[in-house]
Amino acid sequence: MYTNSRFRGLLAAAVAAACALQGQAALTNNVPWPWNVAPPNHANGAYLEAFELVPNWAAGLTTAAVSYAGMPARSNIWFGTHTNVLVMDGSVAVTNAFTNNAFGNVTCSDKAVFVDMRVKFDALSEPPAAATLADAKLAIFVNAASNLVAAVYNQTWSTNPATLDLANWYQVTVKMKNGLFDVLTNDVPAFTNKTFYNVAPNQNVLKSLSLSGTGMLDDLYVSYGNPAYGAPMGAVPTTLSGYLGAGGEAVTNWLASFFNDGRLSATANFSLVSSAQIDAAYLLDTQLAGTKDTPLPVPCDFGVAAIDMTSPTNVIVTCRLKVNGSARSGTINGKVQLWGKQEWRDATWQVMSAAVAPVFGADGMWTQGFDVTSDYKFFEARIVAP
Repeated sequence: MYTNSRFRGLLAAAVAAACALQGQAALTNNVPWPWNVAPPNHANGAYLEAFELVPNWAAGLTTAAVSYAGMPARSNIWFGTHTNVLVMDGSVAVTNAFTNNAFGNVTCSDKAVFVDMRVKFDALSEPPAAATLADAKLAIFVNAASNLVAAVYNQTWSTNPATLDLANWYQVTVKMKNGLFDVLTNDVPAFTNKTFYNVAPNQNVLKSLSLSGTGMLDDLYVSYGNPAYGAPMGAVPTTLSGYLGAGGEAVTNWLASFFNDGRLSATANFSLVSSAQIDAAYLLDTQLAGTKDTPLPVPCDFGVAAIDMTSPTNVIVTCRLKVNGSARSGTINGKVQLWGKQEWRDATWQVMSAAVAPVFGADGMWTQGFDVTSDYKFFEARIVAP
């Protein structure tokens, strides 16, 4: 008796003894790109299945009325009050495919995709065979010792030492972005920054969820918005969408955590902070100044301090970061990319490198060497969105 789950990105048949995101399904449901979209129409909002009735893609299974306690609050307007849950009895494997109506495949290369569900696990005596995970992004199950286990890169398994009580329900959240994933149970990290079980091909394409085995499931949610954001969806001002060429939803989702933990009030007045200043705060991943009711821009100094060509094939870039007049260490929500020209009169700059995520030291400085071709003589470093 068991329930496990795996997340897949390629076409594959549903496999008995698994619960997964994969690519073959009878029904396709929309996972939208923006955060600020209103329910209940799935074509315009996150995919949410409450299992009050058995959905088409889960034909052959049943629902039942159960109660559960001790679950994290999902107080935003996606999650209503209901009774039934999906009952997995081991008799069938089912699959539900996802897409994005505006952009095609659901991808997690530049934006995190969240899969959130309430699960009552049964234990599995042995992990699924490698052959059943041929195109899996990841897999999770509970072993005979009641530990949560995840399939990770290079066809190996990682075990969380915490023991789960299989008499209880758990809120399971999977966050996927750019080849890495986190798994949280009851909003507490169980696995962090794990590499996908399979990284190629289509590393960051996510297509479907497949379920099999035994156990129970409820409130399946798939979206680019973090389901743990507790305030009403409308509390994130709609005027804050559309920033950054890489996608304003990233900025809005970042701000959502400020509403969720009380750093911003639901009625915060943004009239004294410009969109460019909010972009800068997001880029530097720093708290806005002012109060939770009246946010203000945060004073910052961030830029390229030096570009040194140490040889015809090597350029060293140094960046400096100060916030509120003091050096700041750590990471940011932006990357640095080197561009070059062969001659100054050339009309356009050419990309010299992949974008690199800087990690600033205690002195607020970061230095990175870049390989270049010897016929390029002029360079500039650009700070780009992730």
